[in-house]
Amino acid sequence: MRSHLKLTISSVALILLLIFPCISTAQTNVKVIEDKAYLYNQPNTSSSLNIVAQKGDIFEVQKTQKDWLQINLFSGTKWYIKNSQAGVVNNIPGYPSDPSTRDKVCMEAKKAQEEASKKAMSDYPNDISQQAIHEKILFDKYLLETIRSFGIPASHNSKLVECVNDGIFHILKIDS
Repeated sequence: MRSHLKLTISSVALILLLIFPCISTAQTNVKVIEDKAYLYNQPNTSSSLNIVAQKGDIFEVQKTQKDWLQINLFSGTKWYIKNSQAGVVNNIPGYPSDPSTRDKVCMEAKKAQEEASKKAMSDYPNDISQQAIHEKILFDKYLLETIRSFGIPASHNSKLVECVNDGIFHILKIDS
C-alpha cells in the first residue's frame, strides 16, 4: 500500500511539473478589431492619448481591468486599450526566423530609437525628465509602425530583446 501511495504522489508531482510551465507561460493575445484603436496611458478615455493602433495589430495582454486591457510595448510602458476594441486571438504570426530579416528589424529599431531621442530632445530641450517620458512614447509609436511594416505582431515585443546588446532598451528603461 505504501509503495502505491508513493507511486501516486510521484506521478502527480511529475504531471504538475510538466503542466505548470505550460500554465505559467500562457499568454493572452488580442487583435485590434476596429480601424483605429486608441492606446491610453491610463485606463480611462480622459487620460492622454498617445498612440493609435490599427486594425489587425496584435498585443499581449498583461492585465485586465474592468473594460480595459493593459498591454506593454517595446519601452516597457504600460498602455491601455478598451476591451471592446480588441478580440482574443489564439494564433499569431511567428517572429521572423530569417537572420537577415531579424537584423533589418533591429536596424529599424535603432533608427526608431534615434528618431524618438532626437524628437524628444527637440520637444523638451530643458527638461530631461520630460525628454525620457516623451522618448518612450515616441519609441513605442515609431517601433509599432516599423514592425507593422514587417508584418510582426507587437505581442513579440520581448523578441526584440536581441537588440539589447546594441544599447536600445537599457537607455529607455526609466521608471515614469
